[in-house]
Amino acid sequence: MAGQRLGHFTLVLSGMFPVREQSDTSKTTGQTIAGKTPAMRKPFARTHALRALAEGAKATLDLLADASGRSLRMLKLQAEREGWALDRAPQEDLAARFRVFAAMLLDKLEDAGRKAAEEGITINKAEIDGFITIIRGLEKVDTIMRPEMVAKENKIKQDEDMAEVLQRINTRIVEMARELAAQLVEESCRAGRCVAGEGRMV
Repeated sequence: MAGQRLGHFTLVLSGMFPVREQSDTSKTTGQTIAGKTPAMRKPFARTHALRALAEGAKATLDLLADASGRSLRMLKLQAEREGWALDRAPQEDLAARFRVFAAMLLDKLEDAGRKAAEEGITINKAEIDGFITIIRGLEKVDTIMRPEMVAKENKIKQDEDMAEVLQRINTRIVEMARELAAQLVEESCRAGRCVAGEGRMV
């Protein structure tokens, strides 16, 4: 009887003073715990995690656990067992680094060509060979990255830009190689080691 009265009194108080946050009762101690319960927090955590992942956040195990509703501990065990590549840089970061490096190489090529034309500096063949080696490496990286990049519609323009940069670098290397060949012929002619009227070294 006393329990019924207490329950009725609690209902009356609840109607007079609405509780803003739901409480939970510990099964072990029987004490009432104020605030949002884990069951209440889960939908908010899942919504936050889904939005973060959709907006490009790094897929950490914490976010994946919240988004999937799975236990973080069990997810960690699965990731370790299956060797998940969680530390790998996002594709967007790799593409950005690739573009920055290619742009730096192009600037260096143009600077070397400008100095050779304006200051009469002899183009270094070893430097040109180095540029050729680098550009071949860039082309291989671009070939590896391209299948993943073109799979996303918003990457198509970046691929076109990268192809244009690589083409400009290739063109500049060819120009510098021709300038080097012309310089070698001119120096040989001055030294009397070319066929008269033909500009050909002997």
